[in-house]
Amino acid sequence: MPAPDGPQFRMFYRPPAFDRPHTIKAYEPSTNAFVGQMTWGDEAGGYEDSDSLRHIDVVDEHQRKGVATDMWRFAQRLGHASDRVPAPSHSTERTPEGDAWAHSTGDYVPPNDMEDH
Repeated sequence: MPAPDGPQFRMFYRPPAFDRPHTIKAYEPSTNAFVGQMTWGDEAGGYEDSDSLRHIDVVDEHQRKGVATDMWRFAQRLGHASDRVPAPSHSTERTPEGDAWAHSTGDYVPPNDMEDH
């Protein structure tokens, strides 16, 4: 289910199992090439917030093409449509690139607690 107003990437959602977080993987539809992955939620001994974004990564050649934003929007739709999937929230620890991207989503972004931001 790609974002209707952005680039069209194929998304696959994997629910958490054991101590693994929620995961979305994005693929380029014409080649089926992996282009990015996003994880959020708890893991054993990990994040306090069950909906906090843990990691988002996009293959270099696909950066700045809307992949991260498509994954974020897909996860938001999953979360708002299901009582079993929490909609992700932005983490309080972000790299400078992650901070800029988080602010570009238009969603609430908590203060950044990273030391070197």
